[in-house]
Amino acid sequence: MEKLRKDERNDFEKILFYSIKKLHTIYRNISIIYKEGNKKEVGKSIDHMHYHLIPDMQIDKINNKRRNIFSEKKYEKMINNFRKRFIVKDRNFS
Repeated sequence: MEKLRKDERNDFEKILFYSIKKLHTIYRNISIIYKEGNKKEVGKSIDHMHYHLIPDMQIDKINNKRRNIFSEKKYEKMINNFRKRFIVKDRNFS
């Protein structure tokens, strides 16, 4: 964030605060997480930063559905499928 020019930081903050305001029309509470990615330290292709805006809500009240409780076997299968699809073993970040 400190690498941004003042006008860039102001524009970014306007977008952030606009998004928070919109979320507050639906959700009472919102969690905000700020992340930075320095390409040399964390192996990203470019230096970057981003925010996560997460509405606080009760899981069981979403669409009036109850939470799914997975068996250990089902959970392990889901994790393995995720790993096969999304985790790259040999990354070259040069």
